[in-house]
Amino acid sequence: MKIVIIGNGPAAISAAETLRAQDQGCEIVMLSQEKVPFYSPCPLAEYVEGSVCRERLFLRDADFYARNAINIRYGSPVRRIEPSARRVWSGDEAVAYDRLLIASGSRAFVPPIPGLAGARECSN
Repeated sequence: MKIVIIGNGPAAISAAETLRAQDQGCEIVMLSQEKVPFYSPCPLAEYVEGSVCRERLFLRDADFYARNAINIRYGSPVRRIEPSARRVWSGDEAVAYDRLLIASGSRAFVPPIPGLAGARECSN
């Protein structure tokens, strides 16, 4: 069985880990718009200022994808999904699947609360 996961964030990683734990033989292809492995945006400001090293941004070690037999394709945003043909298009490439999971994330709604604009939401 070939499973395509769109995304490379918390939901996608959790799904891939769960799939791999349940089925060692399934083929997992992960299409990521990002060009880097799964990371936390929380320490980005500290990384830019130089007080946090690059490796501290990533939430899985460098061998995570290979160790879990995940075919990760960085910089591969999905442009089109064809459910009837069971394929997704990433750039000029059509990727066939048996099962598709869309775990591409979302944008949070932040209500207009007075004083919230200057508040820091995340820290490490």
